[in-house]
Amino acid sequence: MELRYLAESPTHKVYSHADYVYLKDKTICKSQTDYEESDENIAWIYGEPDSAIITLDGEYVVIAGCGIVIYNIRTAEIVYLFDEPDSTEWTEGVYQNAIDDVVHVRFNVCTDNNNVVTKRLNLKSHDIEVLS
Repeated sequence: MELRYLAESPTHKVYSHADYVYLKDKTICKSQTDYEESDENIAWIYGEPDSAIITLDGEYVVIAGCGIVIYNIRTAEIVYLFDEPDSTEWTEGVYQNAIDDVVHVRFNVCTDNNNVVTKRLNLKSHDIEVLS
């Protein structure tokens, strides 16, 4: 099984295998480099994920690719945004900016006319702001 590592914090690691995204709890795992049954399958991304982050406060995993996926690490709540067939947004490069609140992430969207737009997402309210 070929794994692709997407994000890491002191306590967790996010990786993908094909279209599936997993969260590894480093405090209970036996191997930080191999799949284990304790690893949690947290998302399915059509076309494989582009990137992911674990937020600076360690509360969320945010995954870019076909849409955006928000996964709450504490509650295991998952939210899929912009992945419906009639409103798909291909996203990439999810990150947190030091000038934003900890509940915000930024990411790029590839538009229909091959432009790139940067958006800011509030992880709690799911409000979106177009920045460029």
